Amino acid sequence: MSSEPYLKAERRSPGTIEAHIESISLFEAFLKETSEDADIDVATPKDIELFVEQAEGQGLSKKKLLWSLHNYYGFSGRPALHSHALALRRETMQGEKKNRPSPLLSTLHGALLDTVTALAKRGIESAKTLLQHAATQADRTLLASISGVPIEDIEELASYADLSRITDIKGKRARLLLEAGIRSVQQLRLWDPEELLSHLTDVVEATGLLKRPPTPTESRYWIKQAKELPDIVEEIGPPA
Repeated sequence: MSSEPYLKAERRSPGTIEAHIESISLFEAFLKETSEDADIDVATPKDIELFVEQAEGQGLSKKKLLWSLHNYYGFSGRPALHSHALALRRETMQGEKKNRPSPLLSTLHGALLDTVTALAKRGIESAKTLLQHAATQADRTLLASISGVPIEDIEELASYADLSRITDIKGKRARLLLEAGIRSVQQLRLWDPEELLSHLTDVVEATGLLKRPPTPTESRYWIKQAKELPDIVEEIGPPA
């Protein structure tokens, strides 16, 4: 069974759909080589584990392969295999997240060079270091005073630093959330996924920031992460 209709419903790009089909084909080829029953629809959780371990050893992305498998099994109605592939993918992502370097402030789309440079002179170049100096309103006011950076720029970067704790929120996606009026993890977690998707779609159409809006899966996952993350930044209000 093809999951191409599902991916189209999720508004995946043709390139993503092609990559997904390639991953499924690789798993089918693996099963033919290693299993007496090469039917992908009756594969076992152990088959999935062995496949991604072998593929990772060959330099392929374990996370991407598991993404394809959990989508396939979700669409084809195999809940046990879907859940197993999804759990493995989340475990992989958590491991990557722990080792992921904090994004540089300069990676925020539209960040002002003068602002980033002024903070860098004070040893504040990444989201992590900014959060250490701008968690509270008093911290942000003090940093603006000693760095000469306008408070509104400090607050925007603090918003970015907070939101960047969510996987895949950086660059233009971070700017999209800011343009949508979402300035903290606390604010993001309050959204309903469908309402968030609709709102972000409107912002994309109005600004042209992204080639396509986030997918339903992405909006759900962002909110899920926001609900699981601890609060670090004291609430940041709207721009003046």
